[in-house]
Amino acid sequence: MNYSKSMTNEERYSTIEILKGIDIDKYIVKRDTSKLFGQEREEYFQNRRELETCQNYFFVTCIRNFDDLRKVEIEEEFFTENPFTILFQLTILNLLLNFINSFLQII
Repeated sequence: MNYSKSMTNEERYSTIEILKGIDIDKYIVKRDTSKLFGQEREEYFQNRRELETCQNYFFVTCIRNFDDLRKVEIEEEFFTENPFTILFQLTILNLLLNFINSFLQII
C-alpha cells in the first residue's frame, strides 16, 4: 500500500497495464491442474486464489479516482471484470460460507 501511494500517475497506469497482462496460471503457477487430486488440488486452488487476491488488492491500491476504475477493468470474452467485483464476490461468498457453517454447528 505504501509503495503504491508514492507512485506517480504514469507509474500507476504502467503498473495497471502490467498487472492486467499477468496470467497467473500461465506465468506464475505453471501447473497442469488435470493431474492434481485431493489435498494437493485443494491446496493448489487455495494458493491460486491468494495470488489472485494479491493481484486484485494491488489493482485497488492503484486507483485514485473514478476514472482509474475503468483502467483496471479486464475485458473477458463475455463480461467485464474489475477487482472490486472480485473482492465483493469473495466477501459475499465468505459471509455465506460462515453463515452456513454457523447454522450447521447449531444443528
